[in-house]
Amino acid sequence: MKYFGTQFEMAASIIAARRSIATYGSKPSVNEKLKLAGQFSRLVMQMVVSLLCLAGCFAVLFASKDPAATKGAFGLLGVVVGYWLR
Repeated sequence: MKYFGTQFEMAASIIAARRSIATYGSKPSVNEKLKLAGQFSRLVMQMVVSLLCLAGCFAVLFASKDPAATKGAFGLLGVVVGYWLR
């Protein structure tokens, strides 16, 4: 049982499945294609939201001298990192 990085494993499996369809020309059913498309779009949205949160965190960390804002930015940074390492 793996404790860290399950989100990375899920992302790698989705990308590998998508790549195998593109390179090997296998003919999956329509339901399999829809499932893979849904998983891929979910993965892309997770990445986009994580990157936007990280950009906001770093902007606050570098621009703000307020200790309360810094604590909030570090908290959000920890949430994003924790999400991807779960």
